[in-house]
This record gives sequence, C-alpha cells and structure tokens, in this order.
Amino acid sequence: MLAFIDETGDFGWSFALPFKQGGSSRYLSISYIIIPTSKEILTHDIVHHIYERVKLNVHLYDFKLKKKFRPDGQYELKGSMLHKNDIHSLCMKTVSLLKNNQDIIIGSATIHKENLLSAMPNIKNEKEHLYNLILQAGLLHNIKDYTRVKLVPDQRTVKIDR
Repeated sequence: MLAFIDETGDFGWSFALPFKQGGSSRYLSISYIIIPTSKEILTHDIVHHIYERVKLNVHLYDFKLKKKFRPDGQYELKGSMLHKNDIHSLCMKTVSLLKNNQDIIIGSATIHKENLLSAMPNIKNEKEHLYNLILQAGLLHNIKDYTRVKLVPDQRTVKIDR
C-alpha cells in the first residue's frame, strides 16, 4: 500500500496579524490518499488530466501571481488556483475513482492551532511532533491493519519521526 500525504496551512504560530498579512494560518490539515501500489497509476491519470485541462484553459489562470515552485523548478498547481470547471472535473474523476475502487481511501485531519497551543504550549517548538500527532489522528486507523505501507510525503513536508 501507498499513502500519499500533503499538508495545507503552515507551521507558524503568529496569530496577532491576519493570515497572509504577516500572520500564520489558524488551521493545519494533513490529507492523504491510501492506494494499493498496483493502482498508483490511477491517481497519476487524474493529476495528469487536471494539468492538461489547465494547459487548455490557460487563459483562465494568472500563473505570474499564482505559481508555486517545487524544488525541481516546476510549478505546483494548488487547488485554490483551479477554475470552477476544473474543480468540478477533478471532483467527478475522484468520485468515480472511489466508486470503482473500494480499496482506495481518501481522508484528512485538521487541527485548530490556537486551541492546540492552549492545551500543549510546547508544541510550538516541535514541528515534527505536531505533524505526527495529526498523522496519527487521521491516517493511523486507516493503515494499522496493513503489514506494509509506504508513506510518501510531499517533497516540502517536514520529516516524520520514525
């Protein structure tokens, strides 16, 4: 099994200013897709489809303002950047994938960072611990029965404690 993992939000703790105006995100989510290794190509097909739709509809996008660069120099397409027609297409393909493949699981776990900070003040200095807490809350119960799962975090994600 493979578990692809990606987070949204940031690991900052500055809440005095609004988000994206000098302040940190108030929430941190880690989402995942668990998929048999033999079906990995199905997810690649969906991602490829969306990138192709964006190329065809490039006039709908302003990449100068919205580009996010990965370490390999390529742009990373963010869901918040997608046009509503492309979002609809992505959702329909994902629903079809899940209907036709009962062994594929998509999930997410989200924390409200301000609440967590009140309960665990030292978490501020432990990004890896925070990441692992969220993974345990969302992912662990879905993979605990498999003998082997390869975790595939986003390239920019903090390292997971082993």
